[in-house]
Amino acid sequence: MKRTSLALLALMVFATPAQALKLIVWDPDFKNKVAYGESIAGKFNVKFDKNYSGPVVALFSQTDEEKDRGTYAGLRSSYEGALRGGQLLIDTDSDGVPNTASRSGAGNDKSFVPLKKLLQPYKLSVDVQPTSLLLPPANSMMVLGR
Repeated sequence: MKRTSLALLALMVFATPAQALKLIVWDPDFKNKVAYGESIAGKFNVKFDKNYSGPVVALFSQTDEEKDRGTYAGLRSSYEGALRGGQLLIDTDSDGVPNTASRSGAGNDKSFVPLKKLLQPYKLSVDVQPTSLLLPPANSMMVLGR
């Protein structure tokens, strides 16, 4: 009986979908991914291309369960912003759709907040890691060919 209970408990734990807020950051033309991130146990880990500096579009994705619970209530699915000096700055006044006026990445710096500040209300600490070769997380890679 104990073995069956332990086996069922283990299956329930491993079958539970992982909850994670995810982030993909693109250049304004959506040609190059310049950063990505994911929340794991209260920490939001971000990797960014250390060779890129300029305007960006940041796209957040939540699970349906997170949306239903309101885990990240108020967080939009897209923001304009800039990647400068290893810091992702989010334009909280933009509508998240890139336009020609904001392509310089200058914008109104008063509306730009660091990612750390944007995620602070959700009790997520931000860990940023520069990289020269930006690869997507393993769970989002597609196998090509046979």
